[in-house]
Amino acid sequence: MSSTNIKIPLPYRLFHQTLEPIFALSGAYMALFRTPSYLQTIAPPSAYTLDSTLSPVSSLLLAHEASLYVQFALCEVLVLRLTSDIRIWRALVFSLLFSDIGHLYAAYLVLGPTFWNMQGWRSQEWTNLGTLWFGLALRVAFMCGIGMEKSKSEVRGRRVKTTR
Repeated sequence: MSSTNIKIPLPYRLFHQTLEPIFALSGAYMALFRTPSYLQTIAPPSAYTLDSTLSPVSSLLLAHEASLYVQFALCEVLVLRLTSDIRIWRALVFSLLFSDIGHLYAAYLVLGPTFWNMQGWRSQEWTNLGTLWFGLALRVAFMCGIGMEKSKSEVRGRRVKTTR
């Protein structure tokens, strides 16, 4: 095993290779084919109602968002299943971390003060924001190395430092 290949702990693999791709694909499906339900999940009732008509720009943006969700799912399922190289994992997880920040910022823009008031969240906010915050926390933990084994080069480097 090369020094950059390590065993990725189960919680990270389970979330990134299975759960999140399922969430992303279901989000893409909802954005494209169940738009009213999807919008009710990501926006408060004051921003969208079932009888609202989408503008062409809104439809375009939802299709773009759906394509990005599919890309997330494919990157996580394909790339992260093909490698145990920690450099690849960190690069992909780092990029997803920025996506989480963008999603949270978008939620903040539409929810306003409710974004910070968990007591005022509807079940839809708990689903949407809860999943986003959980994913962000898991990615930060991964980037900080929490629960990760040390690579052989890191272990060797520590031994050399302690014997001097």
